[in-house]
Amino acid sequence: MQILITRYFLSFILFFLLSAPALAARVPMALEEVPIYPGGILMSEQWNEDYKKSGFYGIQEEFDGLTLSKRSVKVYGVKTDSDDIRSVQAVFEELKKFYWGNLGGKPFRDTGLPDSIKLPDYSKLKSGTTTNINFGYDHWGFPVFLWVKKEINGDITLLWIYMIDAKGIGHFPGGIMVIIGADTYSKNVAIKIPDEAELGAPLYPGVVYNPRESVGSGIMITHVFYSNDTAEKIVKFYEQYTGTTPLIGEPTNGGKSYLFQGYSKKNRDNWIAVIDNKESSQGKIRIEFVLVQ
Repeated sequence: MQILITRYFLSFILFFLLSAPALAARVPMALEEVPIYPGGILMSEQWNEDYKKSGFYGIQEEFDGLTLSKRSVKVYGVKTDSDDIRSVQAVFEELKKFYWGNLGGKPFRDTGLPDSIKLPDYSKLKSGTTTNINFGYDHWGFPVFLWVKKEINGDITLLWIYMIDAKGIGHFPGGIMVIIGADTYSKNVAIKIPDEAELGAPLYPGVVYNPRESVGSGIMITHVFYSNDTAEKIVKFYEQYTGTTPLIGEPTNGGKSYLFQGYSKKNRDNWIAVIDNKESSQGKIRIEFVLVQ
């Protein structure tokens, strides 16, 4: 009887030790903790910088009342045997299994159906902890892993892994691109009043800066000004400065917008928007300088 108990006990210990790596797996707390698929080809910092401007959610400056304060991105490639859809799909499956086995958190059961990715419920998160990881597909059918961390200072960080078919992407060494990202949103992001050197264009005479509506992040800064003059005068002022005709749009909240793209020699991604919506702007014209970092 004693021998039987001892053997049972040793078998239990052996089972526990063999199972320990799986039990020890935990949800990554930062981008640096997310593993790279074996054989993955890490891309240069320039690729990371380029994909900082898009991310899984695009340039989402605000999230649940918080402002984007930092975005980190890591891009790598995974080779496939060919561009044949079956070969690419097989590697996608291997990637999903790899991350399921290494991320920890709630067990996954992939039905193979194109379910859209849902944001995990983080309302009851304690500081320094993460949610379980949600898995789903974007509207193109590409796999996405997504989870949320609550920082010690109360900030919220969205962490995500996004896999796409890289066929047709020039100079990319692999059939599949994997993008790992971490977007941190904060309560307060300090914005200082800009000068014309920072804006790359003159201010319309008499404008008043609005610091409450101006927002900044690691991706872009939007400086907001208001003017009592008419939109026609302001648009003409910037037409003469830029030497271009603005794109005219209709904002969802009504009125008209006039967009001057690529006005700045400093950064061609910057733009000026003159927005004529007197109802929401308390009878004034809104002028936005959007500076891409």
